[in-house]
This record gives sequence, structure tokens and C-alpha cells, in this order.
Amino acid sequence: MTMLRTLMLSLAFFCPCIACAQALQPLPGAMKFPDSLSPETLNSVEAVIVGKLTRAAIVTMNKSFPAQYHCSLSISVEEVLSGDVKVGTQLQLSHGATQISDPVYPVGERVLVAVKFRGGRRAHAIAMATDEGLAIARAACSLPVGWSNQHGKLLSPWAKFGDHGWTEANDQPQDVKRCAATGRPTYMVGQGVKFTVDHQPPAKPDKESNTEGDGQYTLTLTNTTDKPVTIFALRRAGERILWDQCVVILCQGKTYTVPGSGGVAEKTEAVTLQPGKGVTHVVNVSTLEGPEWSRDDSPIEFTFAIGEQCVTESLDAASKQNDQK
Repeated sequence: MTMLRTLMLSLAFFCPCIACAQALQPLPGAMKFPDSLSPETLNSVEAVIVGKLTRAAIVTMNKSFPAQYHCSLSISVEEVLSGDVKVGTQLQLSHGATQISDPVYPVGERVLVAVKFRGGRRAHAIAMATDEGLAIARAACSLPVGWSNQHGKLLSPWAKFGDHGWTEANDQPQDVKRCAATGRPTYMVGQGVKFTVDHQPPAKPDKESNTEGDGQYTLTLTNTTDKPVTIFALRRAGERILWDQCVVILCQGKTYTVPGSGGVAEKTEAVTLQPGKGVTHVVNVSTLEGPEWSRDDSPIEFTFAIGEQCVTESLDAASKQNDQK
């Protein structure tokens, strides 16, 4: 292993293309500061914040090639574009960087950060808070998770259903953006509602191959206030809540509707929750067609979203295989 690493270093010195490939390749978590983050990234994380980077430190370093760094960041939050973070707090985040040299962070500068909460709060991506980057971020965060702007057309994850993707609702707003393909409004969850996602225990517990469940997750929306809250992003037809027509799942850079779901074929109304009350629903990601399951049992991340809120969880390949036995 030592000889192989030495050889790679020698090649990098004598072949500039190898050194450039290692230094410039956008590896996940790489320490780079582009002018802006992509709208897809900003629209698929639990929170997006703007603030002053007050401290940065390397906590650990794995001496691989390129090296893997685990860093600690402290950010004074000045603006929250999305997510459950308060302005004025000193947010502590972890950040991973894979590169040849030690990462150098712009301490004292204003940065734009995409934050994920799974496994502790971490900076999924970070960039300098330029005017252009902030404009892109604000536009992306104004849309429900999973929506996109393609060639000037706003499209929802249900765009594939076309005219059958949406039926005018009884409480249809007139002043919101809509999906160009279906006419579906950009409904949001709103303030005072908490969205949580929990693993369902496996049907056949196996400490060695299945500790995270069989791909089934319980989704919950809870009213955390002392007053009734109306959730426009969650629709109902009579007493039947249309969870599968309102939730989307993001995985490996793609957005999926819930397996077996279709468009909204009937008039609907928003769900109203009384103070302290919640509603739940179970979704099975093992039936999704599209995600590539790793052969080495590496976990796959799934982001569950409704409106502007999302939660990321993971599942390993062993759980998928166990579910199919």
C-alpha cells in the first residue's frame, strides 16, 4: 500500500493531468468555494443558511490519497432561507473535505451553506455568499423540494402525469406559482408544523445484515403550536389524506413520486391539524424503481419531502435484499 501511494504521488509530480484531476475533480464534500451552489442542491437539503464563518478547524485527517479531512465549522447565522434554524444563533457544523492539501476556509467571510441534519448537523455544501449565489439560493428555496425550473418552465415532480396530475382544488390559491405541466400550485407546509421520518423496525431482525428496517418509513406531520394549523401541502379528499400524492422522494440526484401514486384526480382540500396533533403515513422505498443498490452494502440516502420541508435517512443494500427474501 505504501509503495502504491508513493507511485501515485510520483506520477502526480511528473504528469500534470493526474495532479489536476485529483485537485479539480468535484469529489463529494470537496473543499471548494464556487460562486454559487446548484439549485438542485439548495432545493434538497434540510436547511439553507447565510452567515459569517467565525471559526474553522481540522478535527481529523485520514492519510489516504487524496486525504480525507473531518472539519468543524462555526457560523453566526444572519439569514435563514429554509429549514428549522434561528437567526442569531451560533451554528456548529461538521464538514468533510477530500483533497490533496489541507482545506483553507474563508474565516471571517460571509458564506452560503446547505445543511443536512442526519447524523448531526453538517455542511453538505458551502460557498461564498455572492450576490449572484444568494439570488439563485432564494429562488431555489422559494419552491417546494423536488420542483425545478427547466428552460423557464416550472415543473413539479408530478409533471409526468400531465393533465391528469392535478384537479382544481376547493381552496385553490390565485397568487402562487404553478407547475407548467399540471397546474399544481407550489403548496408549502408552513410555520408551526414539524416533519419527521422514522425507520419501521424490520420484519425479520438480523443484527448482521439488517439493522435499519426493510425500507419502510413512518412519516409524521405534527402541529407544534397552540392553535389549529392548515397544511396546504398535504391534501385530503373527504376524510382520506392523499399522502402518496403529496410526498416526494429524492435519491442519487433524482426525484421520485411515491411508488404506486398518480396524479390528483379529484377536488381536494388542505389538511388542518389541531394544536399538538399529528398525522402519520408509511412509505416503502424498497419498491422504488431507479435507485442503484450497492453490492458492498453501502448505505443509500433517501430524502423524504413535502412542501418546503425534507428529512434525509439512509438504508443499506442488505435491508433491500432482506425485504426481497
